[in-house]
Amino acid sequence: MTAAHEPPRTPSESRTPRKLLGAALIASSIEWYDFFIYATAAALVFGTLFFPDASPLVGVLLSFATFWAGFIARPIGGLFFGHLGDKIGRKPAVVTCLILMGSATFLIGVLPGAGTIGVAAPILLVTLRFLQGIAVGGQWGGIVLLLTENSARGKRGMAGTFGQMGVPFGVIFGNVAFLGVGALMSQEAFLSWGWRLPFLFSAVLAPVVLYIQLKIEDTPVFQELQEKQEKEVVKAPLVEVLRDHKRSVLLGAGCCSPPTRSSTSASPGCSTTAPGSSACRASSCSASRCSPRWSASS
Repeated sequence: MTAAHEPPRTPSESRTPRKLLGAALIASSIEWYDFFIYATAAALVFGTLFFPDASPLVGVLLSFATFWAGFIARPIGGLFFGHLGDKIGRKPAVVTCLILMGSATFLIGVLPGAGTIGVAAPILLVTLRFLQGIAVGGQWGGIVLLLTENSARGKRGMAGTFGQMGVPFGVIFGNVAFLGVGALMSQEAFLSWGWRLPFLFSAVLAPVVLYIQLKIEDTPVFQELQEKQEKEVVKAPLVEVLRDHKRSVLLGAGCCSPPTRSSTSASPGCSTTAPGSSACRASSCSASRCSPRWSASS
């Protein structure tokens, strides 16, 4: 397939719009906040609430087993939304992921325990956790593509870091939320209903999603891909990427995996893009977030 060439940029397009950087950072931070608060709740309350017949130790282990479902789902989300992003656009894919994550997190916050609905409670919990994994798997690659494909050469790596910075911010905000809620109420109130508040806070995603949908345009690279004939689109891009771009895939996965496991969704999300296109190159470009030196040369 012919590589997608980027249209020339005017001086005003030589840097990533600040509004896009801010929106991407906020959206990514809230998305990872939603993903990680589950781990805190699993350690504190899910064992008692959703596995009441198990011993305290077994209950906690079962809770963390449900946490694992999110990691299983992440590469699936990357594959699905990576393909969807090539078909309908980067922005619609990101917006869908944000809505899915916010909805799943909010529903966990209102989910009855096993004492109310029986065995359906842990089943629904695992289902919602799986949906969280699907969402974060697609969101990460989508956010990075929005940032890098809207940036000039030489600035893509640095722009892509704004998507990755959401991971530590999400962890910090999640811990602060639980510490704050726990400090403001008794232990009984926290175990009864207080733990739900951090999950309900995910509703703040709504205005961010609305802003991205209304104010952020899709990337120039995708707009160019849209203009191509259907016959020019590779039918099995994943196979072609793994066959012709092994080095870039392994380099991106190998570089990003040691600092953080959040790179699980990066390679699948980008591997479904057109080989040779900027979308595909972003998979290796985004790896530059691991090193400022790489960012400067991307």
